[in-house]
Amino acid sequence: MATDLDWDGRNSRVYFSAEPAFTRSGGLFCEVPFGLIERGDPTGLDYMGLTDEWPSLGFAGVSDGKTSLAVIKSGLPATKLTDGVIRISLLRSVTSDNPTYAGTNDPGRHCAAFALSSWSGDFASGDPAKRAKVFNTRGLTYELGHAGADTARSQGSPDVKDPAAFVGKLSASLPDDLILSAFKLSCDGKNTVVRIYESSGKAADLDAPEGVRLVRCDSLERPINEAEETHYPFRPFEIATFRIVI
Repeated sequence: MATDLDWDGRNSRVYFSAEPAFTRSGGLFCEVPFGLIERGDPTGLDYMGLTDEWPSLGFAGVSDGKTSLAVIKSGLPATKLTDGVIRISLLRSVTSDNPTYAGTNDPGRHCAAFALSSWSGDFASGDPAKRAKVFNTRGLTYELGHAGADTARSQGSPDVKDPAAFVGKLSASLPDDLILSAFKLSCDGKNTVVRIYESSGKAADLDAPEGVRLVRCDSLERPINEAEETHYPFRPFEIATFRIVI
């Protein structure tokens, strides 16, 4: 589904609502950076008319444990759940002077795309992060070149000669719950770095594609040790960074 609006709103909003055909058993599940969080029921808080709209990234939804429903989205500001109805803000304009936020009044043409997705099972079992990634390209840093770098670096790292093919090969080898979020040249220019995270709160195993070895790094891309491994066990919601060795 998509909207295409010529917008000139003041203290108003445009939203999409969806009511599941089941009674939910919990709160609103939202994608947060590198993870999933279950929000509680609205508290009645009304700040600048937002009334407990929760920010989320690529998805938000509900579940009764047997069936789940998610709104898969991109670039939409917030989600709220009231009396079992999911409401996604497509556009909102707040003219309060205290505080004043840049861009709160943004007339002109706006486009938004979103989709409804449902599955059998609890919310995490449907791999909503992967569904959101398929729906839009947000989330993957794909950069090997550097402006002003020498020729060897601008063409990629010395270990990955065909970046597009490598990303495809690596992505195909990942279990559903593991998401590739970054693929880039290391800051020192010596290796390709990948960052992968577990998205559903369950343990998962990473097995590198044939011919590829992994060196575990910290968040600054510094090797934790020099061990080259082909297997790595992820803890629930773990974010891991690796240097690639081929």
